[in-house]
Amino acid sequence: MGEYVVTWDDKKIIPTFKQLICERLGEKAWDALTKGICVPEPDTEEECGCCNMRVIINRLEEMADKETIKSIMFRIRHGMTREQIGDFKKEFNECGNNIDSFLEYSRKQSKEEFLRHNAEGTEYWGDPITDEALDFLLNTKGVLSAVRKGSELHISRHPYDMTSYFKETDERKKRFHFCHCLFARTSILNDEGAVSKTMCYCSLGLVKAPWENTLGVELDGEVVKSVLDGDEICSFIIYLPDDVIEKYT
Repeated sequence: MGEYVVTWDDKKIIPTFKQLICERLGEKAWDALTKGICVPEPDTEEECGCCNMRVIINRLEEMADKETIKSIMFRIRHGMTREQIGDFKKEFNECGNNIDSFLEYSRKQSKEEFLRHNAEGTEYWGDPITDEALDFLLNTKGVLSAVRKGSELHISRHPYDMTSYFKETDERKKRFHFCHCLFARTSILNDEGAVSKTMCYCSLGLVKAPWENTLGVELDGEVVKSVLDGDEICSFIIYLPDDVIEKYT
């Protein structure tokens, strides 16, 4: 399927996070979250095992309730507006504005793309699609496209560094190679413990944004599995409102 193209700027993540914290919890909240530690930076946080972000997320969990935290994390989106992330409107329209038809189309397109990379020896996001990678991509539910179960969309991620992931035998290092978050991934290797999977609501905010833009409605969701929490993969649920189900299925 046609990929939505996003220009990432990691340097916008923390300023956006700070802005959202101050808007929702007040300026003093950010000061409390970062008291006595360094503000995480893209170029240095991985070097310390994401020690600063681990403290910030732990403090945030003590400071605010889950729904408030989710509303903040969902909107970080690498410093982009929801609209800047893109949508599936063209493909969705070509599929008759039907969610199930669109998901079937998405799975077919993604499968063909990975099969092509595997056959031609070309790379996907910097990784060759080896036979082992192809097996994972084709047989892990929710990777090729979301899977609808009633009013829920189930989505799974692929490993961030597939080359290293499929070569690795150590389970903790495999989870490190799976993680996509530069403000959390090295914490998996830190004996002091990983950043809380609460951080993954930031990733979910990115995952659900194209769906929100396509369907024209704000959506809720949940982190189901996270390598930060010791799981083998990362997966999410996006909840579809009743009126969306009625209109688009």
